[in-house]
Amino acid sequence: MRIRTLPMNEWHSFFRDFSRIHSGAIVTLQFSPRGAAPCDEVVHQPFRGISEDGDEVFVHLGDGEGHPHLDRRMQHVDMINLQQTDEGADASVDIASTDGTRTIIRFQSPALPELLDPNVE
Repeated sequence: MRIRTLPMNEWHSFFRDFSRIHSGAIVTLQFSPRGAAPCDEVVHQPFRGISEDGDEVFVHLGDGEGHPHLDRRMQHVDMINLQQTDEGADASVDIASTDGTRTIIRFQSPALPELLDPNVE
């Protein structure tokens, strides 16, 4: 596994592209308060996207068709890490806040982004 830390000035474009590519993928949302082990908060739900507004990050899940729309808001985010397999498939996104809380979006089946993006030929 490899980890890529995203600088804050890249969050907006990363979230836009990442959300488009991975829309509908099945994910588990984990949450951990400062210093605690992560626990599953939402399990096997369709991913709708990630967005940001300054240091606030929003994770959107569900499809409205059997899966309710769920939104997770994280405040005072200061670190975003993308974890990828050795082959380059996106496996999870780790979102950390200044208070030590973390939210992790973990994909059920990591896939190479170029295999998911309909705009790539």
